[in-house]
Amino acid sequence: NVASPSTQPEFRPLDKTKVRTSFGLDKDVNIIGTVMRNQPRKQFPSLFSAFKKYLDNTKSTNTYLWVHARFPDNAWPFPSLIQEYGITNRVFFTYICTNNKCNAVFPAHYQDIAVCPNCNEISGIMPGTTAGINSDDLCRVYNAFDVTTIYSSSEGFGIPIVESASCGIPLMVVDYSAMEDFKTTLSVESVKVSAFYKEMATGQDKAVPNEEHLIELWTKFFNKPSSMRKTIGLRTLTQFQKNYGWGYTAQTWSDSIYEVYEQSNWKSEFVNISPAEPSNIPMS
Repeated sequence: NVASPSTQPEFRPLDKTKVRTSFGLDKDVNIIGTVMRNQPRKQFPSLFSAFKKYLDNTKSTNTYLWVHARFPDNAWPFPSLIQEYGITNRVFFTYICTNNKCNAVFPAHYQDIAVCPNCNEISGIMPGTTAGINSDDLCRVYNAFDVTTIYSSSEGFGIPIVESASCGIPLMVVDYSAMEDFKTTLSVESVKVSAFYKEMATGQDKAVPNEEHLIELWTKFFNKPSSMRKTIGLRTLTQFQKNYGWGYTAQTWSDSIYEVYEQSNWKSEFVNISPAEPSNIPMS
């Protein structure tokens, strides 16, 4: 047995209307969110392309993509990508105020340095792994989403997936590598894979997610009434608590350790060690 990672208790469902109001957002907008490191295997170009096609197909005027990732981060060039796909006014990024008397977290359209809506200082930067936001604020970010999309060519486990689930947010992930497991443990919507390619640096097979299928999943999701979307989120939360909650994780570790202990002779080995000191050790 393997004890799957869980999340901190700060990650929990919050009142979506209050959260969006605190971020200065309209409660009735549709928000597709993603929380991913800005790394080569995170398929941001394809994600932006799919979002542009979704907007063109649906003619939606109130749907936004919220990206929680850092730029620059030695990977994808967010400014040029959102300009290339013509979605600069439909994409939010997470910013944190660097004014130590403020430290507000807020969404904003891309800017090198954003104006903080709380203190009005030109002090907002995108958070990263070395200068991130705390768990309470990240929980608020998740709770502002209608659906979380993790769009990666491979994934070891994907902590943002269970963090989002613990907040009761529906999920869409690529049907490959560790992300495949979440089809049964969280009932996520799985994005089909169009093809695979071998990565030069590692020799690993990486997935090419199917943009058209992602667009189809987004479209079906937002065509559902809000009550049904909420039900999907509650089901996701329930499955998280069953399969990834701290109680399950702790019990799995406890059972595994006890099983190893019972099958070993560690106890007898330690008991039979003589406590007497050897007499031939030189004292100087």
